[in-house]
Amino acid sequence: MTTNHEVAGVHTAQAPPTAGDIGGIIERKIRNRLAEESRHRKAVEAELEQQKKAFDARKPTPQFIDLVMSRIRQAAENGEYNILVGQFPSAWCSDGGRSINVREEGWPETLPSFAREFFEFWKRAEAQGIQALRGDRHLQGRRPARRRRRLSVVEGLRRRYGTRLAAA
Repeated sequence: MTTNHEVAGVHTAQAPPTAGDIGGIIERKIRNRLAEESRHRKAVEAELEQQKKAFDARKPTPQFIDLVMSRIRQAAENGEYNILVGQFPSAWCSDGGRSINVREEGWPETLPSFAREFFEFWKRAEAQGIQALRGDRHLQGRRPARRRRRLSVVEGLRRRYGTRLAAA
């Protein structure tokens, strides 16, 4: 039997690949790609696990609160009404974030440790009035008025920096 390259008059040291050879090459490439994807997925999962451990180990320290408050103040001075203080994957919530999405009663209990502690701190601070968070000089030694205890962050900042917010 004559081969195609013999008919064409081409002589090579290698025989042409068979269907089995080509199938083997393709399978090997697929296995290599899947193995690489698996290694990458495991590395991402390990990194996410490290981030979760670091997140859970955090505590809302005075330095962290100062940083958040300075970012809020800066946002208010820039005329912004929203600020992202932090974020984490919903999978870290005990219910995968479901109760937050459907606004169920008691959703803060599903938050991971640091997020829950910060949320509880923020609720206490909101109840006292936003100015009480930093112990501002004009409020030291006196309790905020009752109507000021229920201010939202933006309302508290607006009252504190009203002229700056209006100018921005």
